[in-house]
Formats: sequence, C-alpha cells, structure tokens
Amino acid sequence: HSEGFGGFFYAGGNTDPKNAEMVIMHLFQGGLSLTDRDDYLEEGSQEMRDKYVEHVAKMFQLIGTDEAESAKKAQGILALETQLAQNSMSRVDMRDPDRMYNMRSRKELQLSTPNFNWDNYFDAAGAPAFDDLNVAMPDYIANLNKIILNTDLSTIKDYLTWKVIHGSASMLSSDFDTENFNFYGKYLYGQEVQQPRWRRILNSTSGCLGEAIGQLYVERHFPAEAKERMLNLVDNLRVALGERIKNLD
Repeated sequence: HSEGFGGFFYAGGNTDPKNAEMVIMHLFQGGLSLTDRDDYLEEGSQEMRDKYVEHVAKMFQLIGTDEAESAKKAQGILALETQLAQNSMSRVDMRDPDRMYNMRSRKELQLSTPNFNWDNYFDAAGAPAFDDLNVAMPDYIANLNKIILNTDLSTIKDYLTWKVIHGSASMLSSDFDTENFNFYGKYLYGQEVQQPRWRRILNSTSGCLGEAIGQLYVERHFPAEAKERMLNLVDNLRVALGERIKNLD
C-alpha cells in the first residue's frame, strides 16, 4: 500500500464529511481488479471472468512462473476476489453518504477484525497518530476478517503479488504492457489502439507533477487580469444564485 499498490482495502486521510475543518482516517473496501463487483457475480459476465483468468495466468508466466502453476494461481486469485466482491457494497448503496459514514475507535476496529493487526498496518504505513476513523463499509471490513482466516497464506501471497504486477504493468517491458492493454484496453474498454508512448509518458509526468506543470501553465495562459475576470464572474453567480434561493418555496 505504501508503494501505491492496492489490495484488500484502501486506507487514507481525507476531509471529515461532517466537519470540513478536520482531516480524518478513512477505511474503504478495495482490491478488485475488474471494473465492478458485479463483474464477479453476474452470470452474463462469465466470459469476462474466463478471459481475466487467462490474463492473470499470462502475466504470471511473464515473471517466470510455469504455465500450470500460473493457471492455478490465477484461479485462486479469482476465487479470492470473488469473495471480496460478494461482500462489497454496491455502487447504488454507495450513493447514500450516511451509509458511508461510520465512525469507529481503533479499538472497535480491531475487535471487529481480530485476524488483522491494524496497529502494525498503520505503523508500517507511516500514518500519523489518530484515535478514531471512518469505516465506510463496516460489513466489508468485518467479512474481510473471515476471508483472511479462511484463505491459504499462499493464495494471499499470490494475490498481493498479482496486485504489484497489475499495478506496474504499464511501466514494465513491452510484453507486460501489451498483455495488459490487450485485456484492459482492448477487451474491457474497446480501445483498438494503444495511445502513443509519448502521450502516455506525458500523462504519467502530468500525474506526478501536476501542481508544478499547472503553475507553468498559469504563468503563460492565465494572467492576473484573467483571474480578476473569473472572480467577478463567480461573485456575480453567487449573488444571482442567492436571489434565486431566497425566492424558492
């Protein structure tokens, strides 16, 4: 997680939805490699799951695992991710902000998942000191405890290895990058051709240095008088919107 690779859940600091002046720790479901939990559960997505298993197996072969072992690892990873999907909150349910706000103490979190040492995790992740956090999907986290307990350690290691391969694929050699694009770009999203290398490099640079590049862009294309015009526009919109709100029943 500290290297930017997913797996099992996502934890990070963000604004408290009920107190905009506070930044708190949030804990979310996470760790699926297909686009949505329904991809693992719906009968109509069987072809996608079959192709996903083939893709995972090919990626393991590219790191030197033999064909039979790669196929076995891929099946185990699909089974594990399917369990995660079965316990994941749906997109519809996640539209309800109240369902996504469940403050817990660290002690309460640990009691709900005795098979996962959260103190070790947060210490290793370099998290600052905190007493309470928002467990956005408490049922998912509680069921994660059972999944960890009932899954072979070898499968968990395979899954975490896969998350590193998957998260690195576009930055590795062309065989990894091509296989990754063939499944995710071409099969899942219908892209016929990969973006040219220069554009992908530009996107990656912009993603890492967005603030610095933005400052250069502002210096060249957004002078002080342009900002003043926009501030006037925003102020006028606020006045107009305020007048409309006052006249609403």
